[in-house]
Amino acid sequence: MDEEELRREIDQMVDAGAGGVEIAAMPVPGAIGSDPAFLRDNGFGSSRWSQALETIFDHAGSKGLRVDMMVGPHWPTSVPSVSSLDNPAAQQQLVAGYARIAPGQSWTAALPLPARSRTAPDARPTLVAVLAARCATDACPETGGTRMIDWQSVKDLTAKVAKDGSLTWTAPSGPNPWWVIAFCQIADGQKLENLSASTPNYVIDHIGPAGARAVTDFYDRSILTPRLRSLIRTNKSSLFEDSFEPSEGLKWTSTFLPEFKRRRGYSLTPYLPLLVGGGVGARKGFFDYADAGERVREDYRQTFSDLYGDNHMKPYARWAHGLGMTTRLQVEGGPMEIADLAALPDIPEGENRNFLNNPELFKVIGTGAQLRLMEAPLSTECCPIQGGSWATTAGGKSFTIAQGTGAPFGQAGNDANLNWVYKAYAGGVNQLVWHGFPYITTPSGSGVRSRWPGNSFDGNTQFSEAFGPRMPQWPDYRLINDHLARLQLVMRQGRPRYDVAVFWHDFGVKGIAPNVTAFTGYPGLSKMPSTTSPLAAAGFTHQYVSPAYLTAKSARDVREAVWMPDRMGFKAILLNDRTVMPVESLRRIRDLARRGVPLVILGQVPKRTPGLAGERGGDAELARIVTELKTMSQRPSTRVRFVADEAQAAAALATMGIIPAAARADGAGSSDILTVRRRTVDTDYYLLFNQSTQTAARTLSFTGSGVPFELNSWTGEILPLALYEQAGGAVRIPITLAANDIQLIAIGRPAGVEVGTGVHAIATDADMIRRDGAGLILRTGRAGDFQTKLSNGKIIRTHIETLAAHIPLDRWTLGIESWTADDTGLPGLDHSRRQRLPEIAVKAGADHTLPGWGALGHPDKAGRGFYATGIQLAPSWSEPDGAWLDLGMVVDTFRLTVNSADVPPSSYQDTSRIDIGPFLHAGTNRIEVRVATPLRNAVEKATKEGAKMLKQTGLIGPVILHPYRDVPLKLN
Repeated sequence: MDEEELRREIDQMVDAGAGGVEIAAMPVPGAIGSDPAFLRDNGFGSSRWSQALETIFDHAGSKGLRVDMMVGPHWPTSVPSVSSLDNPAAQQQLVAGYARIAPGQSWTAALPLPARSRTAPDARPTLVAVLAARCATDACPETGGTRMIDWQSVKDLTAKVAKDGSLTWTAPSGPNPWWVIAFCQIADGQKLENLSASTPNYVIDHIGPAGARAVTDFYDRSILTPRLRSLIRTNKSSLFEDSFEPSEGLKWTSTFLPEFKRRRGYSLTPYLPLLVGGGVGARKGFFDYADAGERVREDYRQTFSDLYGDNHMKPYARWAHGLGMTTRLQVEGGPMEIADLAALPDIPEGENRNFLNNPELFKVIGTGAQLRLMEAPLSTECCPIQGGSWATTAGGKSFTIAQGTGAPFGQAGNDANLNWVYKAYAGGVNQLVWHGFPYITTPSGSGVRSRWPGNSFDGNTQFSEAFGPRMPQWPDYRLINDHLARLQLVMRQGRPRYDVAVFWHDFGVKGIAPNVTAFTGYPGLSKMPSTTSPLAAAGFTHQYVSPAYLTAKSARDVREAVWMPDRMGFKAILLNDRTVMPVESLRRIRDLARRGVPLVILGQVPKRTPGLAGERGGDAELARIVTELKTMSQRPSTRVRFVADEAQAAAALATMGIIPAAARADGAGSSDILTVRRRTVDTDYYLLFNQSTQTAARTLSFTGSGVPFELNSWTGEILPLALYEQAGGAVRIPITLAANDIQLIAIGRPAGVEVGTGVHAIATDADMIRRDGAGLILRTGRAGDFQTKLSNGKIIRTHIETLAAHIPLDRWTLGIESWTADDTGLPGLDHSRRQRLPEIAVKAGADHTLPGWGALGHPDKAGRGFYATGIQLAPSWSEPDGAWLDLGMVVDTFRLTVNSADVPPSSYQDTSRIDIGPFLHAGTNRIEVRVATPLRNAVEKATKEGAKMLKQTGLIGPVILHPYRDVPLKLN
């Protein structure tokens, strides 16, 4: 890496509005990437790597850019010092060999060792235990299915194993066959290659203390120079760990058995058969015990989660804090109690790809973030769209390229970057990390990524966009990043507020992409209300609460039947079809119900506690509390309800007087608009996201007092609303929100913001009412008679005699600035030839749709398109007249000028109603649209790698001008 190029790329990020940068190593393709000399000089942990970090920290610090440093070169975490399978810091697994013998048969042979690992054939196993167990029935096949074991028959034969590894033992007589099972700990062999001089590097043990210690020791010894330590202390940086994406196989560590006994209160050894064949998530596998099987597997998952936190996440935090860093850690990928573990990093993080763009999954991470005394930022890694290299779009409608995982729960959507980001924000996220900004090139001769346009993630046809100035859209990402920064600023104000607390206790998240989390097949304990549930349709917001949440000191606070009134403001608690639940959690929820907090128990009631300890009195206590809650539900003075489904749950909340903070005032139950609420001392903030594929028009009743504002996150304007109705501590506001778009509403009396007269409109049949200083303006896009009711009781009638018809803009000129490689073929923007092609005339078809660049004879062109058209407006056009411009489909980002004046930026998700009225005048008007396309089509022409080309690029439309007229309303 060249130091000057590193500085230049830091400057490019700063210019685009970035607030921080994450540093990660990526393997170099081709033969050079595995060359020992190259890796020695340039690999992770080399002196050149440390020098590069010094350059980055130094220059980024001078620009006010935070630098986050990854714990290892890649993911899952490994370090160069763990380069041997026999290193105790390498990731371990528990494996088993087993053989069936008949009753009374003698075993006099070597142990039935497990088959050699395909990933680590040379790894040396360490014997953990040898057990014998009798089948519960004579139906106990050697292959296929699950074999039921009589758990009382289990015998520990470990002490009988001879030094040569043989076993002599005779199975007791009886009706059913026996199994001899030998358990071994062995390195699982998951590795990363060609990232350091000591390649391969094995993934570290994430649940034993040696793994994290290997990471911190390597940094202390090989990376952190005195200068780098000094730079880190002044940078406010974070230590970052990407997702834990383990190989299949039950994860283990040398201290697992004693740690299990200490934490769970019993020995796991007699129950080890329950873990055979269960994989990384401890699913039901080759053997099972009646009643006890799933309980023990739950205890394994809880112990894994505890060890992951205590031996992996906490040591990182102690080490990072000692350096003056915080921690930003992704919490996913194994049988983890995610809600609790997310409370350990300074900045917990999820990722859109593995979370399937599901807002609900981000809420689970948010549970951990909000456990903290001071709420942590909630981060996401976005948007590594499959097949998105040089092809992603910022916003807009669905496109023909096949990419990405789509929207959650079958809800249709699109793969635009902003749609992905907004879905995370709808789950409470307030920090975005773009994936990613690749260094400009790989070394010469390393393949296609060393030639124009340059380096990308996994090549020019693969996963994730290569953000940076080589994208024609890059200048517009400054607008996008400023827009997102404003959204994040608002979503960090005050404290979150939710209507309902949903109890959550699980070890992972069902639904995370199975290609990276193989454990998702085990039965989850928790059920999530979907984003389209009857609760969502009624307008209720919710957050998850875990067992640890219930034991927090702040969880004792109840005021006027509101739980944690100063932190979360929960109006009710929901148990969502839970059959398994810790008794202490249910006891605390019962206590809250006794203090007046409404409780809804949906579907099945809790029947047992998780883990084997529940059999020792916990289940009985759980049943007693359930009986008490049923008795409470019969008393008119208590607010406890048992219901059959989510529709009844929503109805029960309503009958108990629980009103959503963003209720559907028009009576139409609809889940299309999701809401996130934050509250400060004087203001309620609402983020609204339309998760549907159609424009949503709803009247919502927002909890809050004062004046409502729209916070325009694209321009930064704070606009007092003119059309609303205040009633009973709430404000009713008509909302129109385009598909997959987002909006900010604030209600309060913020200091320093001018709101004009107290008179406002409460109803109108015109298109809109807006404020103009102290006055109100009616705006309509059609002629006719209109009626507006004011807050002072006055009704104003307005007549519009005539109004110009909609005007399709069907004829344009187009000048394409084609981006291609220059004669050198070298990577980067400096070697992009930007050639202006001859101007061409563009004419719309009968449906007013404009032809894309492919239909215009340029299917392999990419870059920027400069569209221009003229429009003649009548001499009668005057100051009250204006127009909205509907651009229709645009691929991709755009800037708009009218009569040489720049039109303020507006949503890339909604191109249908851009106000250009202030820039129009009678006579001839010139409208120009500069469109920046993805680079994909030009890259494919240059590299011929077989990537799918975008079939539609440029301004597609239909482009239509919609005239409107403004009429001042007489308020007195």
